[in-house]
Amino acid sequence: MDREVDEDALLRALRQSRWSIGPAAATLGVSRTALYRLIERSPHVRKAADIPEGELMRCHDACGGDLDAMSARLEVSKRGLTLRLRELGRAGRLREAPPD
Repeated sequence: MDREVDEDALLRALRQSRWSIGPAAATLGVSRTALYRLIERSPHVRKAADIPEGELMRCHDACGGDLDAMSARLEVSKRGLTLRLRELGRAGRLREAPPD
């Protein structure tokens, strides 16, 4: 049975983890599978697959192709964003931010 997680806690954990599913699930004390279900049910969280191509490309241009900046701006996981861009044939124009 899934632990009850309210919308504020869900959004806070996702933002704190920079939209990385594993760390967000750990913060909330739920499995990754449970977190995916929470995201699916949430009216306040969207997935990279839901972002229209035009919005995605405007964000890409504004962020200079920086995946971390795009993920933060669009509030979606970096992995999901990479998959969506590959699906659209746009993955070759991405760049990773240098490590801290």
